[in-house]
Amino acid sequence: MARRGKVPPTIDTASLASVAGGTSAAVADRTQYPLLFHCTQGKDRAGVISALVLMLLEVPDEVIVEDYMLTCELTASDIEARMQGLEIGLEAFSEIVPSGVTAEGWRPMLSCLRDSMENLIRHIETAYGGIEGFLGSIGITPEEQQTIRENLLY
Repeated sequence: MARRGKVPPTIDTASLASVAGGTSAAVADRTQYPLLFHCTQGKDRAGVISALVLMLLEVPDEVIVEDYMLTCELTASDIEARMQGLEIGLEAFSEIVPSGVTAEGWRPMLSCLRDSMENLIRHIETAYGGIEGFLGSIGITPEEQQTIRENLLY
């Protein structure tokens, strides 16, 4: 798979564990339903949690990636507004902004890169043998994983 954009070569597993581990108790507790989880733009924390849940439910990888990519499609106007805000901010503080820093240079941080989600899925498969191994590594027991499946599928 060809790499596009500025995709980090490694996955910050500690951050990933923190986000996922903090959410698992609510997802496993049926009394917490319906659930709402979100983040500022919906692509980072919320996008990862969505992907992990979908992986646990055995949704095909391609569908998970397409679901993630919908975020950019649905937040395109927000991304452009943030880009304009960055341009204004960089101009206003030009005397303290390092040379070469541009608003366009920040676009990858605001965008949803297909490679990011593909890399996450591949990392979980390669490093942990799959979603069950990853979730187990951060303390989500097989019983809790099964409870989450049952809560969401039945």
